Amino acid sequence: MKCILSISAALGLAASTAIAGNVAPPALAPVPVAQTPAPTYNWSGAYFGGYAGQGIGTMEYRSPAAGPYNIDQAWSYGAFAGYNWQSGNLVYGVEGSVGMFEGFPPGFPNESYDYIADVRARVGYAMDNVLAYGFAGGSIGQYTIPSTPATWTLYGANYGAGLEFGVTDNLSIGGEYAGHYLTGETDTPGQTQHTFLHELRVRAAVRF
Repeated sequence: MKCILSISAALGLAASTAIAGNVAPPALAPVPVAQTPAPTYNWSGAYFGGYAGQGIGTMEYRSPAAGPYNIDQAWSYGAFAGYNWQSGNLVYGVEGSVGMFEGFPPGFPNESYDYIADVRARVGYAMDNVLAYGFAGGSIGQYTIPSTPATWTLYGANYGAGLEFGVTDNLSIGGEYAGHYLTGETDTPGQTQHTFLHELRVRAAVRF
């Protein structure tokens, strides 16, 4: 009997050892791969706002020629509205604006640019709530000499670049450089007016 019990115990120990040898080690959890977080600020949608700035440039007349007259300090202010679409970090859209001027052109107190209106396409790169962008488009302006009286229309282009910061989901502020080239026929037959204007602007927009 003792022999049988000894044999049974030996067989049980061998079986336990064999089973233990076939148990696979626990699987290690996969190491997560670091991913670049997606932008959290959404630049898509409509917006409107206002700006103020200061410009320099030149204005001249051709055939007969007069000038150029330097534009040393032209204060500007205006309003704008637009719409953005966002795809990943790419932001693109359209914007329109109307601007007025003080002290432009200098040296001609009885003459003035009544307005300059712009329509432009914008494209930019978003880094969360920071947007770097460039733009280009067409412009139209009106020039008036009240003493004559005479008013004529100027056409041209606008272009520039800027940086915008999303302060909240519905408010952004920024700064931009805006350039203009405008030309048109004056009230003198055969004469054209040419204006180059460079502005630095600060702007704020409400987004919705």
